[in-house]
Amino acid sequence: GVPLMAPVLVGALFPFGVAFVELLYILSSFWQGGIYYVFGFLTCVFVIVVLCTAESSIAVVYFYLCNEDHNWWWKSFAIGGAAGGYVFAYSLYFLFAVLPIRQPLSMFLYLGYMLLACSAISLLLGSVSFIAAFWFIRKIYGAVKID
Repeated sequence: GVPLMAPVLVGALFPFGVAFVELLYILSSFWQGGIYYVFGFLTCVFVIVVLCTAESSIAVVYFYLCNEDHNWWWKSFAIGGAAGGYVFAYSLYFLFAVLPIRQPLSMFLYLGYMLLACSAISLLLGSVSFIAAFWFIRKIYGAVKID
């Protein structure tokens, strides 16, 4: 059989990779007091991340179905949710490699805010991932004719 989390983690790398470069600018402007002014580009990146999440979810769910694993519901949600986990892992890297924060209370505040933001990202992309997989499953099984 296929390990449970391996395809999910690989599928979540694609949307995270799309947003990776923009994350540096967003985190730098937010946590280092800069001004973020490229909202048009951010909107384009957001749309591309949503589309990439939907595409990778469909591909991974199709992979599960080809391996006769029909428990795709939570796995499809986990594909988008894992992208939020990658964002949190990147925010940990950003904390220790870029930010000059070393006081425990400031680090706790940073981690709390980033945990909330990454949870919201996980819920958003997980929902997009599940809806795309659900739409795909309805389309492929709706095309099956039983006589």
